[in-house]
Amino acid sequence: MLRFYFGLSILFLSHNTLVSQEKGKLFSAFEKLDKNGDGLVSKEEASISDQPLRWIDDADKDGNGLSLEEAKSWFSENRRGALSGTEEKRVEIIGEFPEGAPVSAASCRDAAEYSAGANGLSTLIQVGETIVFEAYEEGLSPETAHRLASGTKSFSGALLALAVKDGLLELDEPVSNTITEWKDDSSLSRVTIRQLLSLTSGINPGDNGNVPTYGEAIKAESVSFPGESFAYGPAPFQIFGELLTRKLQASDELSFGDPLEYMKDRVFDPIGFRYEFWRRDRDGKPHLPSGAFLTAREWVKYGELLIHDGVWKGTAILDKDTLQECRVGSSANGTYGLTFWLLDPNPDSEVPAWRRGGYMAAGAGKQRLYVLPAVGVLAVRQGEGGAYEDDEFLERLFKDQ
Repeated sequence: MLRFYFGLSILFLSHNTLVSQEKGKLFSAFEKLDKNGDGLVSKEEASISDQPLRWIDDADKDGNGLSLEEAKSWFSENRRGALSGTEEKRVEIIGEFPEGAPVSAASCRDAAEYSAGANGLSTLIQVGETIVFEAYEEGLSPETAHRLASGTKSFSGALLALAVKDGLLELDEPVSNTITEWKDDSSLSRVTIRQLLSLTSGINPGDNGNVPTYGEAIKAESVSFPGESFAYGPAPFQIFGELLTRKLQASDELSFGDPLEYMKDRVFDPIGFRYEFWRRDRDGKPHLPSGAFLTAREWVKYGELLIHDGVWKGTAILDKDTLQECRVGSSANGTYGLTFWLLDPNPDSEVPAWRRGGYMAAGAGKQRLYVLPAVGVLAVRQGEGGAYEDDEFLERLFKDQ
């Protein structure tokens, strides 16, 4: 991978434009790597060493394989690190820690160094409303966006709380009230929105590496009775996308084309949140299971909305009661609520103060947004997998407690 990385990077000049000669060389490099001749370089085709693929997923915006144009764009935006041929040292930004903060610069650094040793790319810690610590690896910066993978799923929790607040739906209404194709199926007709987003609907959840379109997702078959078992995958979130799309189309007041437009107007814009990119399916609908690319600073902004139960600077954006329901596990899986993983699934157990009531958004590559309301701390970890453990990171972060 490193030979591929530097082989492409030397095709770029230090100025902002790529001259025609370099274009020809880049095309030649792609021709050699694109073994099946489909015009795209897959991870498998690019994996020519045992080094981690730290950038392919970020450059491949549509998720279908790296195209020539995507590579040009990525190297143009990231040419400082690409052209240097060397790894740059970690960049740390240390803010002012509030009095009595449950973390320190030393504990934040300890957690960041642990993350970096497990292929971590960025670490950000916020106490209250203040970002107190940031660390970025290998020439990355606060402006570098990274894929969230399944960390995207937890935005559906916000969509749910928004739709309840706007009167579009109720948490325990049958999905078949809206996806009417399910009405004649004895199992599917019983599935509620709560079961859909707690991943206990009983439908085949699909393969995490293959996100279906909304139309394909609603054709998923039932494999168990609703509420009996937990099954993780992308299909329930795409079904929720179709459900919301139909609800919005039927609304006289909320004329949005899709769930992402709805969330952007009603949630993202009011809190000043910006995503760099959001993948869409073949039909042009947003991927709700795994589509978002964000900077650490933007992801923690979403966390700030969550930790305040959907209230932003005194204005209620989301339904508080619904968000609280998102933090309750099911009988089938007590560690998963509605779109969030729970760090404290048993309220009767004895746990460290920082863990009490905590939860997280989590994605492949060990993308993490930790929301820790008991101590008023938010933490973002972005990376490319590695031998990373949540408890180790958090215990280092709160080692002074």
